[in-house]
Amino acid sequence: MLRKTIYLDNASTSRFHPHECIKNVNYAVYHSANPTRSAHDSAIFAGLKVYETRGKLLDYFSAKSSYCVFTKNCTEAINLALLGSIPENSHIVTTVMEHNSTLRTLNFLTKTRGVSVTTVPLSKDGYLPTYRIENAIRSNTFMVCVNHVSNVNGVKANLEEIGKITARKNIRLFVDGAQSSGHACIDVDKFNIDALACPAHKGLLGLQGLGFLIFSERLKPNPIIYGGTGTNSESISHPKDAPDAYEAGTLSFPLIYGLNGSIDFLKKEGKNISNSISKLTNELIYGLKSIKKIKIYTPSDALNGVVGFNVGAIPSTEVSDILNQKYSIEVRSGLHCAPLMHNALGTLDQGIVRASIGACNAQKDIEKMLVAVEKIARKC
Repeated sequence: MLRKTIYLDNASTSRFHPHECIKNVNYAVYHSANPTRSAHDSAIFAGLKVYETRGKLLDYFSAKSSYCVFTKNCTEAINLALLGSIPENSHIVTTVMEHNSTLRTLNFLTKTRGVSVTTVPLSKDGYLPTYRIENAIRSNTFMVCVNHVSNVNGVKANLEEIGKITARKNIRLFVDGAQSSGHACIDVDKFNIDALACPAHKGLLGLQGLGFLIFSERLKPNPIIYGGTGTNSESISHPKDAPDAYEAGTLSFPLIYGLNGSIDFLKKEGKNISNSISKLTNELIYGLKSIKKIKIYTPSDALNGVVGFNVGAIPSTEVSDILNQKYSIEVRSGLHCAPLMHNALGTLDQGIVRASIGACNAQKDIEKMLVAVEKIARKC
């Protein structure tokens, strides 16, 4: 039996799941059926709910002219977007903010397809200047890959301005929405986004094991997984059209139906959750600034739920262990799968303590966190 804790690791996975999500998951578990594979009532219902969930996601992200396909996580969605679309000997612009899901995929493409990559640095004050992205674009640039919100310190990229640049230059824009989807505005059509990869289990308040990719007609990646789809079964050739071309194998109907319920909840309560996350983030940053020997890596106006800091020269892993074992506060420490960001911040050796706020948190959690950090700082 796990003890009661203060959970501040929502950037890894949300602890809160709305009733609408849990109710739908329970229904799908008790009424198991494989969507699109059979013609009985249960399978038809499952197939209709999968179709409905796609529509809700496209509507939620204002992607009227795009496709939505399900993957097992955000990493697979990123791989589908990049491996499935980037041509040989092309050029990619990316940033130091990126997660290894993007960086390692691009690194693979440099070795196998002759792709070249330009990595845009942050400004001295820790932000991502859009003009640097425009300056990095070449004649053979195919795509700009950008993380909307850093999972290390919560800095946000200006997607609207970046989208204007890529539209003007007629190149593709890929967005990693892992840390922003659910509590930050992502307007696919307005921001000229060609591919948006997201997980279900973070800000969208779904469950682990599900992701999705929303992509435009002009991107339309090649499949990276082949197999049964329940359609055109007389042929050994893989389907070419979305969604079948990208969803080989059995879909997780319980997770998709759960996400369906979470989207319904977010449409009603999402703004309140976003406001709460911003307020609590501000309180945590402000409180940390008042504690001696604390170094904060999150700018004061980056109120996106992710706060990175260190306590003196104490290794970040040691701080998180003390918070966990002595104060029952759960945070994350280390390098957060984002080595270029840590290199830019000078924290490759120490790592960063990351407290990430979500829908499950209240002001008392922040107050207890600050008391605990102050006690740790006194002893260093």
